[in-house]
Amino acid sequence: MQVRRIDSDLAGERRRGEAFTVPDLSKLGRYWISHAAIIRQSLLIVKRYQRLVVQLLSSVLHSAIRDDLITANVTERVRLPKLPQADTIVLSEVEARQLLNGSRGDRWHAVWWIMLSVGLRSGEVRGLRRDDFDAATGRLRVKRSVRTPRSIGETKGRRERWVPLPAACVEAITAHLALLASGEGIPPRTLRKSSPKSLAAAPWLFPSHVTGRPWPSNTLWHNLQRALTAAGISRIRPHDLRHSAATFMIVRRRPLPVVAEILGHRSAAFTASRYAHVIASQHQEVADAMGDLLTEPEGQSGAKTG
Repeated sequence: MQVRRIDSDLAGERRRGEAFTVPDLSKLGRYWISHAAIIRQSLLIVKRYQRLVVQLLSSVLHSAIRDDLITANVTERVRLPKLPQADTIVLSEVEARQLLNGSRGDRWHAVWWIMLSVGLRSGEVRGLRRDDFDAATGRLRVKRSVRTPRSIGETKGRRERWVPLPAACVEAITAHLALLASGEGIPPRTLRKSSPKSLAAAPWLFPSHVTGRPWPSNTLWHNLQRALTAAGISRIRPHDLRHSAATFMIVRRRPLPVVAEILGHRSAAFTASRYAHVIASQHQEVADAMGDLLTEPEGQSGAKTG
């Protein structure tokens, strides 16, 4: 596009009335959008890094408190930057059964059972030790969380809890321990020279066959995607298994204080707030139940009058 210049150029490079070309700025739109996305992603990485630094420092200071080296954890007063909430996807009951049935016999089968039945976080599952599993009572002790294979600290709620397990979950964990003892299900091509010869005596409930230590989080993520694909289910995050478990409990009318205790929430009020959308879906059912209660049964006469 050409226009006529009506005033002299300040630098004296163009004369009055000389034609010049105006650049087409519309082509720059996609570059601006691309750079804006990069800027947003960079800011998100910075926020995550800030949160990671504070969390690691908090874990160190809590250890120092336990050793009576200091009396307070100053990071408890730090306000962490908020991260955008990812979309929550909840499996249907049919999909949950498909995932469990499709992974039967796999070394990850017990992991999916735990995450779907009692809603443990990824770090809590990876932080389980063998002595945390009580087969006689069918319970799991949750007292630590794995951030990285060499960074293991307290759970998010910073308190120990025991959670009851369904009988099928106990059977899955027992079968998993037998699988570890036999050494089956481990692809030899993934082993290293430094890999443990056997996992039968490993202290962790779900040890890595490569290092003998808890797995990194991306290993769990990749194996979940593999299991979902095999079961014909769309991809979800490991944390969505926890949301699915919580939703199943609430829909089945389990008391909120019990659900909060199993999930490791600080209070039933937090659970009610976090899953308010699930509870709201039951309002009409409550209204219908009250209507049935208060409606006079058909055929029954009204109150007699004198």
